[in-house]
Amino acid sequence: MSDSASILVIDDEPGFLRLMSAMLEADSYRVETASSGAEALERVQRGLAPDLVLLDLLMPEPNGLETLERIRQVQPALKVIMLSCVNDSRKVVQAIRLGAQDYLTKPFQRAELDAVLRRYLSPRAAAVETPGWKGEVEELGE
Repeated sequence: MSDSASILVIDDEPGFLRLMSAMLEADSYRVETASSGAEALERVQRGLAPDLVLLDLLMPEPNGLETLERIRQVQPALKVIMLSCVNDSRKVVQAIRLGAQDYLTKPFQRAELDAVLRRYLSPRAAAVETPGWKGEVEELGE
């Protein structure tokens, strides 16, 4: 994939962080992890600017949606992919409205993750500002 892309993984499950780090580092990504939204926000406020953020929805305060909203206030251009074991269309719509580019439901297949990484880390993705799900979000409604 890309040896220069950096990814920030935010999740409150230590096992998931270890697994994601190992998988992503095996593909030559530079990986940073944060075990809470507060930790991630502090690092983003200090200037951490990864190429992509993988953000868990269900975390203790601040939860994933609150973390997403605050990340957008600090660094609006960061690409954020939401992760969750909950497949709730209302949460998907809310995440996309708050600025998430995509949403993966846990557990996801490696191929699904790879497709998202290709979509948002390819050189072509840098030129695209609008989320890839825009049409799908409108179909979901509220």
